[in-house]
Amino acid sequence: MKTKMIRILLFSFLVSLQLSCASEKPCTLKLEQAPELRGLRLGMSMSDIQKRFPGFPAVSGNEVGIATVEISDIFVRNVLDQPIGDKVVSFVSAGPFPELKGIKHIELKLTDGRVTEITVYYAGDIKWKSADEFAQKTSESLKLDGSWRKVGEDSDYSEVRSMQCGGAMKGEGFMISSGFRKPTLENPKLEETKLPYVQLEDFWAGHMTEYERNKSLEEKKKREDEERKNTFRP
Repeated sequence: MKTKMIRILLFSFLVSLQLSCASEKPCTLKLEQAPELRGLRLGMSMSDIQKRFPGFPAVSGNEVGIATVEISDIFVRNVLDQPIGDKVVSFVSAGPFPELKGIKHIELKLTDGRVTEITVYYAGDIKWKSADEFAQKTSESLKLDGSWRKVGEDSDYSEVRSMQCGGAMKGEGFMISSGFRKPTLENPKLEETKLPYVQLEDFWAGHMTEYERNKSLEEKKKREDEERKNTFRP
């Protein structure tokens, strides 16, 4: 019950977050036009990633097809397909890939073997004046034609800016966020301070699919529990 409630609250938060971030001027890029971040693109398959990064290990998803990949040069070796709660997480060393040099941390999420979320954290060696300045630089570099919107007022999201592109909530576009945030991975070697980051997300194929599948799985388990109760004989 606790896990189910957490998922419901998380999904409600994500939906409200996406809706609250709707830009007054959405960018016009469609999903297939989503920019590349250090050689990674939304929609890439595992084989696409391995072609772009020879030697990149294959990873597996959890029971609803979601795989999380943490990439960093703090990992000296690959540790793959680790069950952590209801997730399956793989830790991949960035060392063998020159394109990833200078990156603090990358998190990928794959749904059925295709990338639905890319989050890149950069080293904090450049002194940006504000989240707005970093977001503006992101727009210039990635050629985004929309406007940014502040996500929230609380300390976790006060320095996050977000933009919808090409009908993100209809499955035709994508979400992009930029600013300063702490990495989600709990690792003492990662800085405790907020880092500049950029995130691309196919919300419909990512969070929405994960939510629906988890909901179906929980309902299936509930039916199986009821069936076991009904057929129990002392």
